[in-house]
Amino acid sequence: MNLEKCSNCNSKDIIKKGKRKNKNQTIQKYYCKNCKKFFANSLLKNKTYPPLVILKAISFYNQGYSFEKSKDAINKAFKLNLKASTIHKWLNEFKELTAYRRIRDQNLKYYKPKEIIVKKTFRHNEQPYKYQYHKAKINFLKYFSALKQYLIEVKDNCPNNLFENPENKNRASRLKLNLKFQIQQKENYAVKLANLALKASNINKQRHQIIQDFMLINDTATIATEVPIYYVKTGLTGHIDILQLRFDKVHILDYKPEADKIHPESQLYLYARALSLQTKIPLSSFRCAWFDDEDYFEFDPSLRIENS
Repeated sequence: MNLEKCSNCNSKDIIKKGKRKNKNQTIQKYYCKNCKKFFANSLLKNKTYPPLVILKAISFYNQGYSFEKSKDAINKAFKLNLKASTIHKWLNEFKELTAYRRIRDQNLKYYKPKEIIVKKTFRHNEQPYKYQYHKAKINFLKYFSALKQYLIEVKDNCPNNLFENPENKNRASRLKLNLKFQIQQKENYAVKLANLALKASNINKQRHQIIQDFMLINDTATIATEVPIYYVKTGLTGHIDILQLRFDKVHILDYKPEADKIHPESQLYLYARALSLQTKIPLSSFRCAWFDDEDYFEFDPSLRIENS
């Protein structure tokens, strides 16, 4: 599937037309059959460094490392000669996506950089799922203390046997319910981040991880990613891509390429319902959403539309 678009007319009727190089990256050039123009589809125009380097550098800093240590880590990982001042510039440039910077120093009083993100990789149906939660952010949970407890305990007490179903018949993503909800299309910074991720990788699975990692470290709302959920009685299971707390609501987000062409309402409803049952948080306190690099759709899982 080709998810690149013409930077002039947004047409997807494009073909690759060679590459150009600068000091630190190779940029793919395209020709648009619709508007008959050539372009290099890089969201970060006039940048010397590729998007993945920029995202990783910002994340190192917001995880708690100094500008100097962030610079050293990036230079070692990507074999570059990046300056610390460049990372500072990127943070200011992408401040809309990096609000966590405002509370970074405060959290460093209690947590070392290596302690901020708690991780565990589950292998469910032989597929790896990197579950993560932000230790500093979940400690702000007061009204949602049961959610905090769930996120901590599921790391070591996840009923993995429920997830081991070779035929995947009990996955929430495969179950279609006869339910309708009022869908709202909204603006959300997740769309902008998805656009960055598209430029940082050509592989959808990697794009998922790039989005999840960046949001968990750099925004103030995302508290966990790839959260395992389950129904004990039915054996129904799933993994929440992105879990957020915003405006006293628990937001469940799923990254879906070509979001405007699909309807994952059943899957997201089941995620919200499962988490509601596990934590005793009312379903009305949840919001469900899916997004890609262009669109963001949201609904309240407690408000169903009666079928006529």
